[in-house]
Amino acid sequence: SFYMVGGIDEVIAKAEKIAKESAS
Repeated sequence: SFYMVGGIDEVIAKAEKIAKESAS
């Protein structure tokens, strides 16, 4: 994962977006 700059942050952002869409 270290070779992907911001890869983890992108995954977290997508997960949060999906969570918000599911909650609404």
